[in-house]
Amino acid sequence: MGSGPSTTEKLRGLPWALANSACNIVFCYLGILGSVFMLFLDEAGLDKRQIGFLLALFPFSGTIALVIGPLIERAGVKRTFLLFWTLRKLVMALLIATPWVMGRYGATGAFHYVTAIVAAFALCRAVAETAWYPWVQEYVPDSIRGRFTATSSVVSTVAGLLSMGVATLVLRGSGGLSRFTWLFVVAAVFGLVSAVVASKIPGGAPVPRMSARTLDLGSVFRPFADRRFRLYLFGLAVALLGVTPLIVYLPLFMKEVCGLSAGQVVMLDGSIMLAAALVSVPWGWAADRFGSRPIMLLGLVSLMVFGLGLALLPRDSGAALGGAVALVFIYGMCSTAWVIGSGRILYNSIIPAERRTAYTSVYYAWIGVFGGISPLASGWLIERTREAGLSWGGAEIHAYAPVIIMFLVSVPVATWIMSRIRVEGEVPATTFAAMLVRGSPIGAMHSLISYSFASDEKTRVSTVERLGQAKSPLNVEELVESLDDLSFNVRYETIISIARTRPHARLTEALIAVLDGDEPDLSIAAAWALGRIGDPRAIAPLRRQLTSGYPLLAARSGRALAQLGDRESEPLLLARLREELDDTLSLLENQILDAMHVIKMLLLPTAEADPENVVYKEEDESK
Repeated sequence: MGSGPSTTEKLRGLPWALANSACNIVFCYLGILGSVFMLFLDEAGLDKRQIGFLLALFPFSGTIALVIGPLIERAGVKRTFLLFWTLRKLVMALLIATPWVMGRYGATGAFHYVTAIVAAFALCRAVAETAWYPWVQEYVPDSIRGRFTATSSVVSTVAGLLSMGVATLVLRGSGGLSRFTWLFVVAAVFGLVSAVVASKIPGGAPVPRMSARTLDLGSVFRPFADRRFRLYLFGLAVALLGVTPLIVYLPLFMKEVCGLSAGQVVMLDGSIMLAAALVSVPWGWAADRFGSRPIMLLGLVSLMVFGLGLALLPRDSGAALGGAVALVFIYGMCSTAWVIGSGRILYNSIIPAERRTAYTSVYYAWIGVFGGISPLASGWLIERTREAGLSWGGAEIHAYAPVIIMFLVSVPVATWIMSRIRVEGEVPATTFAAMLVRGSPIGAMHSLISYSFASDEKTRVSTVERLGQAKSPLNVEELVESLDDLSFNVRYETIISIARTRPHARLTEALIAVLDGDEPDLSIAAAWALGRIGDPRAIAPLRRQLTSGYPLLAARSGRALAQLGDRESEPLLLARLREELDDTLSLLENQILDAMHVIKMLLLPTAEADPENVVYKEEDESK
């Protein structure tokens, strides 16, 4: 694939990638890929089977990726992407003429016209995105992929919220299909701008030489030999078959079953985007810190809350609106975790860089097949259920009930399949879930954000204090990092914060390093903190400090050993007392005697063994 752009060039290109995402999301939401388009099709009088057919054209066209992948690699992924990315915007703009076509040729003529546009658009989209996947793996550094995805999500969300606000105002009144044409015009303009800014992203150079073997069907299907890739594809297929239908037909479900207006339905997209904006950065940071797998699995299994909520949502528009907003907000949070985690594990852990085009071609074709089957089959199922007029216990079963049931069945199955993908070095999903309920995760995220922007010493000290007060394992690495801060006050406050937070092996190891360091004041504080934490692994390092040349450090280590209940250190403490009874030690005598007293009271709590008498007896003999 060549050497590709340098890390510096990649980082310089990321702002252009963010701009492309922002402009493209406006194009999607106001154009052919959002709720606006679904409402446009419904306004045009299409039934669910026809809508399902049109929606299936998008993913089904992705199957050509298997054939065109090697050709795109030879032509250059960037060049191919820009060409077809631009063409699809121009094709979408033809929707502007739909009201005229319907007025002249009727609903049937309009359906055929829209079908031709969608088919052409879908083919351009398939070619462009087949080129996009290997390109995005190339120009985004792996070390920040989670954070970049999160940042891109936030930027896109802000742009999407603005576009949804415009769409809500335009669709609030009546006006038939003509009111949609203005939205299509705006979408086309932003789509063309997205193509211009995408041209500034580095990488994507053509591969000049390709052997005939590269075009072999055998090489095309070779990624299926990868077990982790197969598991990923199977889990994704189950998720697509169960989750996609409900999300695709959600606008029509809200309009027909819950009684929401077109403007209210569009507003739900804003709730999803707002949720994504709020959680994208935390999920991206967590994916880079703890691994893709736990974020992916947690997001996927949490979607069950959304499905169960829809099943119980009332049909009255007054009561349904608030519940619908809350449910899609939950969906936005969970689906963002699923998207960030599944995307990161695919690019960072499953797809090898040297074979990225072969893998991404198979991946795109796979989601095309199952992404196409799901709306097509579910549209037919919805119409059949409506025609059957089913009821249960005297209550009518609405047409979307089978789709909700499919959702509730597929999510746990997909979660189980995805959980079998193993990635070395990542935190187990159950461990990560436990982290979220220990301490204050909200306080942890607030302090983490403050930590990222803290500059002066006073702010850093205050931030480190809040890191400890959160008592969350999510903050462990930041506390460890703060022990190397240039400011003594920050390092000292960090030790105190570590002592206040929940015990963690990583924090114990970091304190032991400070204890063995060359700053006595910090070593003394570390000894105190280790005694307070109570981790037995600190016993051996604390014993070493009993012979330290710093009497205060030796005394503090003795007190910490007493807190840890270390009976074996008693002879060392007595020996140090006999050897150091000079002017300096006399200032520490009470602390050492107190440490001996704690040990005796903890380990020999009998009336016959009075620790204070024993110590004074030894002291008298030494005199």
